Amino acid sequence: MMDSANGAPGYQKHPDYQIEFEAVADSVVVAFAGQTIARTEYAARMLETKHDPVVYIPRTDVRFDLLEATDHSTY
Repeated sequence: MMDSANGAPGYQKHPDYQIEFEAVADSVVVAFAGQTIARTEYAARMLETKHDPVVYIPRTDVRFDLLEATDHSTY
């Protein structure tokens, strides 16, 4: 069913496409090579049609001093 009140072109083209955010109830810990890279109580999960769930962590809970920049990028 198309929502004629939503004039966004993306919505008009794909009205069944869903994006939802939800708080993660548990603590989230990210570890690599024996180092804790991130630990948070404030993670959020994004559920998007046709994609695997993605967990987002606040930047303030990430140990950027343990990370190195690469040439890789995403959008």
